[in-house]
Amino acid sequence: MKKTILAASASIMSMLSVNNASAADQWGGLYGGLSVGYQDGQLKGANGGTLDYYGVRNPDPGTPTGGVFAGYNYQFPQSPVVAGLEASFDIGGEEQSKEGSNFLASNPEAKVSVPYETALKARFGYAADKFLPYVQAGIVGAEARFRVTDNDGTDLGTEKFSPGWVVGVGVDYALQDNLFLRANYSYTQLASTNYLNTAGEFDHHLDLNDFKVGVGYKF
Repeated sequence: MKKTILAASASIMSMLSVNNASAADQWGGLYGGLSVGYQDGQLKGANGGTLDYYGVRNPDPGTPTGGVFAGYNYQFPQSPVVAGLEASFDIGGEEQSKEGSNFLASNPEAKVSVPYETALKARFGYAADKFLPYVQAGIVGAEARFRVTDNDGTDLGTEKFSPGWVVGVGVDYALQDNLFLRANYSYTQLASTNYLNTAGEFDHHLDLNDFKVGVGYKF
């Protein structure tokens, strides 16, 4: 009986060791890839309240995105815990417009867009065979544009580079030893800034929601 128990224990330990080694080989090391997705957001007052500019209430961007990412994963020895650091760069697409009212006998049109966004994120995940679910958080910088024009073409908006922070969740799935798919969601808040070039306007901040899918390669 003792020999049977010892043999079974040794077999289980051997299987766990193989699984851990496989997971470490799968997720550890340098990687890079491409992603596509959709970004939705909202421009708000600096205190988070409603922005109402001559009838244009909380204009928001909604646009397809595309980008690249690269990073490094480290799996702790004899553990499914994975820690990593990842950098990304994304570009946005078309701007979304929203018409307002009460603009001194003309109807304003507001456009909000994020032409590009770059981020540096720390990641923590749990390797479960081919799956790597993770959480992430970090810093971000983005070019944000807010345009408000009336019927005669007068532009009261501006564009600014704004820092901010980002948090998110996601999962990677290993197709092969070096090839993986991913899906993730992230929430970004850019720092409050004055996107209007008229005197007396209060600062505003931009909240962003990003949904992405991608493919990566581990080197």
